Amino acid sequence: MTCTWPLPFVLFWGWSTLCLSWFGLCYALHKPKWLLRKGKEGINTLYLLLNLPWLSVTYLIFGLERLFSREAMWNQIGDTPLFIGAYPWNSGELGAFDWIIDLTAEFPRSAPHHPGYCALPNLDGMPLESIPLPNWKSTDTILIHCAQGHGRSALLAAFVLQHMGFVNDFHAGLALVRKSRPKAIPNQFQCQKMQDLINRGRTQTANSS
Repeated sequence: MTCTWPLPFVLFWGWSTLCLSWFGLCYALHKPKWLLRKGKEGINTLYLLLNLPWLSVTYLIFGLERLFSREAMWNQIGDTPLFIGAYPWNSGELGAFDWIIDLTAEFPRSAPHHPGYCALPNLDGMPLESIPLPNWKSTDTILIHCAQGHGRSALLAAFVLQHMGFVNDFHAGLALVRKSRPKAIPNQFQCQKMQDLINRGRTQTANSS
């Protein structure tokens, strides 16, 4: 006796399989910009539809976490002009910042019309692909955010604190970030790769001088 699956089930199974395969490939090759093709024009609609099965679960979990979380949306890091936080619910709340650095690869642009908005897609739980240094002033207020404001944003915030002279090194920056936002704890793999990236940058600078 031949068993045939309903066509809607077959299509959904194929869609989900393709979606998770693409997701796994982006992680395996560490290609955050491939995931949703997030760039200056926003998220590519075709890639959004492709990734909809896992994105729906991700957005639902994120929404529930933010709804029941007692953690602030963002926190100022010590007395510095840097803030670290989660993906903002409402872009209208971001007008107080001169710069907004969005490190998510899985969410739409958080403030596409803000003049200081910068999208730098990176994968959750993975090392940062690069260390961007926008041309900001020491007095500019800067919001660095990822999804929850715990991993990716903590890495970049620690580096920026060091680069702007608020701390002596990357690990001191992480300590200051954690003091301001206790749950902002990148994993060991992220921290090691970030330190390697910083050291490599120092080596390249020394060799060129």
